[in-house]
Amino acid sequence: MQVSLGQMEAGMKNLTRWTLILATLWLFVVGCASDVVSRVDARVWYGQPANTEITDDQSKPLSPGDGVRTDVNGQARIQIKGCSSIYLYQQSGLQASACARSGGGTCLINGMSAHNHQCSQEVDVSSGTDTAIIRPLGTWYALGYQPEPEVTLIVVLDGKVEVDPVIDIATGSTGRTFDLGTEEFAFTMPDPPRPIAGLPPRTPLPLTDLPAVARDLGLDIYFPQLEFQASVDGVLPAGGLIPAGNQDDFDEDEFDEGPQGLILRLGGPDGDSPTFREAYFAAAPWQDIASEISGNPEYQVLFDLGRQGVEPAAQFEYNPDRASAMLGRLNYRTITLIVPVEDELAMQIVESYIPYLLELDIDPALNFYEGSNGEEVAAKNLESGNAIIWVQTIE
Repeated sequence: MQVSLGQMEAGMKNLTRWTLILATLWLFVVGCASDVVSRVDARVWYGQPANTEITDDQSKPLSPGDGVRTDVNGQARIQIKGCSSIYLYQQSGLQASACARSGGGTCLINGMSAHNHQCSQEVDVSSGTDTAIIRPLGTWYALGYQPEPEVTLIVVLDGKVEVDPVIDIATGSTGRTFDLGTEEFAFTMPDPPRPIAGLPPRTPLPLTDLPAVARDLGLDIYFPQLEFQASVDGVLPAGGLIPAGNQDDFDEDEFDEGPQGLILRLGGPDGDSPTFREAYFAAAPWQDIASEISGNPEYQVLFDLGRQGVEPAAQFEYNPDRASAMLGRLNYRTITLIVPVEDELAMQIVESYIPYLLELDIDPALNFYEGSNGEEVAAKNLESGNAIIWVQTIE
């Protein structure tokens, strides 16, 4: 079959026309995708001002200029244009518009947020604080802001971001743009720049230096939530956010003289059923992970079986095939891990369990408790019909 030059030109015009039509439709769909906010944990408010509490699990529409804030145990998820997720952690605030003093598509007012972007370059998913504008060129980063010292912390776990540091808040003028790549972080503040923990501002730094800076800024309290979400999203570095060799910044000596093990208490709608228990007994190498991370051969993990007493986790074989078969008999694959926030070692161990649960298509969530209120947190979860693993420290 022969094709004339005229036919080829007509075909190219039709192809171009369809390409333009498809591109226009794609932009229309992206432009029409609404921004929404939902409650992940505890108490979350939104609106203008952010005084409307979200009391259910349904997403609420988020309009430009709306604010979102959380309480001491709260966590919110904001979805931008259907392709970007922002997790706003406890005692944090965010505005769904540019920062008045800098810019960005959203503005972190205080606290900490994690950003996971799957958007194309046509979608503005930039974010800001009063002292920085961040433009993501990759997938995953965390953003922290302390208003009183006016310091912004940026942590990149996957991809790349561009940072415009605000050097004068009064005028909004910015300094030299710098890039951050995978497993790098930086901090910035208005002029005059000053070091934190002996480290320079506006400079890419390795994650091994992150604990000292975060602790100085009081942002280390967000590490458990950041590590959990990064683990779920598959971007958590092998050493976590508390890399080996830097755990002394988190009172490593306390571990040697303090907690000597964990008790895992299972509960939920099927908490007493053999199927539920056998599924989770076999779901992870509970004792092996704890022994490896603690570095203590005496560190023990026990399962509290209620009336049936306490059994060492070491006696249960890690068997993902059996766990999957048992889970298939249950009506759900969600579990809430209730963890003592003051026990950093326990949190590291629990976070190391999460990949094993995800491998079995279990959807894990983290709840944290302080002091003696673990029973209250566990009771609230059970009242809500949640399956739980309540983690308690053996002193």
